[in-house]
Amino acid sequence: MPLIPNKAQQIIWSKIEERLKKKQPIRLAILKARQLGISTFVCALAQHYAMTHPDVYVLSIADKLDLPRQWLRRAKIWYNQTPAPLRPHLAASNAKELFFDLLQSRYYIASAEGKLPGTGFALQFLHYSEVGYWQNADSVQEQTFASVPRSGIIIIESTGNQVGDWWYNFYYRAKEGISNFEAIFLPWYLEPSYAIKGAKVDDLTPYEENLLRAGATIEQIAWRREYIQSKLAGDEEKFTRQFPATEQEAFRSGGKNVFTAEQVAQAYKTVREPAWRGEILTSMTDNPRNFKLVESEGGSLQIFEKPNPNYHYCIGADVQWGESEASDYDAAFVECLETGKVAAFIMGRWQMPHWAQILAALGYYYNTATIAPERNSVAAEGVIWTLLGRNYQNWRYPKIYVSAKMLSLRSTGRIEDYGWKTTNQTKTALVAFTMKQTAAGEMDWAVEVAVRQMAAWITDEKTLTLTHPAGQHDDALMARMITAYVAQQLRNTVELYSPPPKIEKIDNMAQRVARQAGLLENSQEDEQEEIELVEV
Repeated sequence: MPLIPNKAQQIIWSKIEERLKKKQPIRLAILKARQLGISTFVCALAQHYAMTHPDVYVLSIADKLDLPRQWLRRAKIWYNQTPAPLRPHLAASNAKELFFDLLQSRYYIASAEGKLPGTGFALQFLHYSEVGYWQNADSVQEQTFASVPRSGIIIIESTGNQVGDWWYNFYYRAKEGISNFEAIFLPWYLEPSYAIKGAKVDDLTPYEENLLRAGATIEQIAWRREYIQSKLAGDEEKFTRQFPATEQEAFRSGGKNVFTAEQVAQAYKTVREPAWRGEILTSMTDNPRNFKLVESEGGSLQIFEKPNPNYHYCIGADVQWGESEASDYDAAFVECLETGKVAAFIMGRWQMPHWAQILAALGYYYNTATIAPERNSVAAEGVIWTLLGRNYQNWRYPKIYVSAKMLSLRSTGRIEDYGWKTTNQTKTALVAFTMKQTAAGEMDWAVEVAVRQMAAWITDEKTLTLTHPAGQHDDALMARMITAYVAQQLRNTVELYSPPPKIEKIDNMAQRVARQAGLLENSQEDEQEEIELVEV
């Protein structure tokens, strides 16, 4: 019986063909919903490779100890169903291996829970299955990746597990273009059997409307509702973990999520590609007004909108310490007070004075924007100290945020008056404001990393504090929330620019006077001929 690929399997095959045409190494990281047949499909590809290529070693690694025997039984069935002219001689097989002696090729199936075969030879095809549930993914990667040449194939497929685990980090490195793997997400609604034929659904929720827009059908939404009620006792969150519709739903955090799936989905609607990307360069010995913008792929600065000379801007910044890989990131957003849109985003690791210099340069670029650095550490105060001109430099930034409570103390110049102070009280205020604005569709996020951190944010069950999961960051999230909150405050303190109203230009003034006197009736033809709208 031939294997007829389903829709999800066809997507994988098309990606392989695409990379072959481009002469790119086949490196796939596949995040999937349950029961789409991906493990079966990749096993079939692996076995076919071993049966059609001489002198190759193919290795599939399952997540459970009992799976190699099951997979080998299935592999033998596939072998026996292969037409005789296409079936290579099978010299021997055991509980973990098929050996095609005339080809001198082997297909070996192992488990991450058991002993791996020796890897002192080249692997031409490497397959990890359900790596999200391995306890030793790091060590297995060390043992196997180095054995695969550039011409070899590596396919890693798994459902999601924990935010911050090996699979989460590996998948998102691929998605962000940091590794040479291609990230592929396969949502549950790719499977047509997940549907109730002929079903109708009334009163769609906003989340279900998003599903429709993404590609699900009404019949599939009906199936989803029934599955949640009949098999999961109404637990919608359990469904999203087993049958994710988005990458963010595929991974769960180690506590109670702060933001709802609907809020995250709403935020994702605003994510977009920047109009420009590169670096903002300043010299530590020069005034930050004298900056340069240098375009580069993958640069730390993303510009979505260039500054409008009539508009006001605000910069909210999360401040960290140092440039090592172990440290958190510095991150900042620029928001336009008039439009509420994100104008720019920057993220990286810099020493304190350098980060202050970059913030000042960015502020000058955006019409001397108000800068609100978070001041919760020595690093943060070091940045504010530099912005205030107290590091013996020849400049001082003129517009640093001071909360309404501290405005009366501005003249004192006390460093603790400046910036955004995060406490349990102010963090709660940030979250409440962010939830309200996002749910109403009034908060622009622009950048995926901030929304991903938003989706992962949790209430720690032990300390009851709002935080990121272990091993993860919330730099971009904090920067976005601070920027939005401070921008809203500033809108009450500045005179915002309003474009001049559009006016009517009259071609035939006599007819206008007659019309106003009631001597002529309005008609669409008259208005189209006589009136055009012009902007002053």
